[in-house]
Amino acid sequence: AARSPAPAASVARLVPGFVPHFSLIAFVLALLATLAWIWLVRWRTGRHRAALWKTLVLPAGGTALCWMLLMTLWLPPVDYARSYVPQVRAVTERVGSAACLSTLGLGRPHIAALRHHGNFTLRLLAEGTPACRWLLVSPESLGNLHNLIDLNQWRFGGTLRRPTNAGDDLLLYERMTP
Repeated sequence: AARSPAPAASVARLVPGFVPHFSLIAFVLALLATLAWIWLVRWRTGRHRAALWKTLVLPAGGTALCWMLLMTLWLPPVDYARSYVPQVRAVTERVGSAACLSTLGLGRPHIAALRHHGNFTLRLLAEGTPACRWLLVSPESLGNLHNLIDLNQWRFGGTLRRPTNAGDDLLLYERMTP
């Protein structure tokens, strides 16, 4: 009989590159919330006099439990999926300890991520010779690149993708030394 993929395999497919880690605090909070829900169900199904507000306790408690479990157990993969850290890490692996990157067409999220997570100094590419050895270009700005620099002096270093967003690429170029 065919078996559905394990939950871990599903998460790995949805969030490629995510490395899960065990958090005792998150586990204890999730366990306490689950135990509180079990107590709430036992209390509600006990022999208590019916009151209008008691019918709302189980749905409200269940909603609170689901939110608590989501925030404690699923927040790390969600944070990773929305983060630019893997893409900045890929840039860092390619450029090494270079502190300076020329950029063309990068949006504010990329600029903030490169400055914060990569500690790069970013210089906007203008006509003439770029100030840095490395150049990061958004694919949307590629058509304008040949107007700004001589592409014969640059080597394409690769496309750097965000693992969880296939449409969010950066193109890396390295200046060739004469």
